[in-house]
Amino acid sequence: MGSPAPPTLVDLAIQSLLRDEATAVRALAELPDNVFPHLLTVAFRGEYRRVLRGIVQAWPFRQLRLAPLLAGPGPWLGSLWAVLHGLDARPARSVRTRKSKLKVVDFRQDSELIQFHECSEDATEFVLPFATWVEPEVTVHGTKPRQRRCLKKGTWQAWESVDIYINLSLGSVRMQELSYCVLRKVQKSCRPLHLFCRKLYIENMSVNRTVEILNLLPLEFIQELEVCDRWGLLSGRNVFARQVEQMKNLCHLKLSSVLGPWPSGNGSSSHALISFLSHLTKLEHLQMLHLSSDHISGHLHQLLSYLPSSLETLELPFCALLDTDIHCLSKSPQAAYLKKLDLSQNNLSYVLPGVLEALLREVSGTLEQLVLSHCKVTDVYLMAFLPTLSCCFHLQSLSLSNNLISSSGLINLMQFMAGLPELKHVVCPVPLECYSYLPGSQLCYIKPQFIKVEAMFRKKLQALRQEHVKWTFTLR
Repeated sequence: MGSPAPPTLVDLAIQSLLRDEATAVRALAELPDNVFPHLLTVAFRGEYRRVLRGIVQAWPFRQLRLAPLLAGPGPWLGSLWAVLHGLDARPARSVRTRKSKLKVVDFRQDSELIQFHECSEDATEFVLPFATWVEPEVTVHGTKPRQRRCLKKGTWQAWESVDIYINLSLGSVRMQELSYCVLRKVQKSCRPLHLFCRKLYIENMSVNRTVEILNLLPLEFIQELEVCDRWGLLSGRNVFARQVEQMKNLCHLKLSSVLGPWPSGNGSSSHALISFLSHLTKLEHLQMLHLSSDHISGHLHQLLSYLPSSLETLELPFCALLDTDIHCLSKSPQAAYLKKLDLSQNNLSYVLPGVLEALLREVSGTLEQLVLSHCKVTDVYLMAFLPTLSCCFHLQSLSLSNNLISSSGLINLMQFMAGLPELKHVVCPVPLECYSYLPGSQLCYIKPQFIKVEAMFRKKLQALRQEHVKWTFTLR
């Protein structure tokens, strides 16, 4: 390993400056603009809280990106609070300060905002998810009571509002410190802080708390929403359902662990969920839906009637789908546009012959990814739909893991898949011959047997000239 690079003159100057925080704060008014990003990094990692507050108050750029600092090593909670405090803290009267140009604070790891040296004169240029997107206006009359009191005193007449961009993670398990700190600051700050969230994750939050947080956000800015709900949040009669309806630019929606309990008066659990899903009719830009709930069993036709016909991804694991549900999907307008279809963890052995084939026939013109894992697919069932599957000429990946398929069934699969020009990856189960049953009906994997079978598969792929396709075998 090579020795570390010696510190530069700027490094040495910053180290010397930070030995006395009071002196460092006074020096901010005279520092060149290009020193601020480096000084921020050193002060943040060293938890120089007084200096951090001063840096924010004198920031010479329109944008402040904090995601790289939060991803770095070491504790950062104290430094984060110092930065947030600097957004509305008044500088000491004895300190001569420069006017901050700060307009945007960005906490996103996957930020679309531009870098320091590329800052635009208009923050609305940073976020254009759609050609018709117009950033929502936030006016003073929507300010919280504490903000109104500060504005009445004239405290902030010379200070402009700041936009905060963050991907929020809320909930009892994944309630991140970052999300908590930023939300608390926005709620308590005297300065107008406008919060914008593109990706929102909610896990096991009460309806009232969720609604309270979403009231801080311009809902039309949210593009990705994931909800893990065990407490009846996904009920059509609460305010949260109407808030989701206002997320006009939502592209990806993931609803998992939908178990209830449901509020009284909503009837059955299925009715409560369907009532919530009816609010999706307003989401014209929705491209992806993931729904994991057996409450949808037998009601898929209702869900499909609420979705845009141009939906590209439909994931329905653990939905206990019936053959009537799959039949409705094959007859739906969405079938002609689907690029990814996930029916994993649904027992397809109960589906009537021809139903799945009819669905594959309808999606064959667009389908790129198909997931049929844990579906209890057997050799007989596989052979029934392979001829139709081989007509999905845009198929790129196929997953059949954890199904009951033998070596001969997998050989048939290889032969039918050989005619698909865009196929890149197939995930399939280790064949049944590679297991033995121990006393107590416990399966035992026989590795030597699989090595022989795998060698046979490789030769078959070579004979079919399919070496470029990656085949992955998974254990049960």
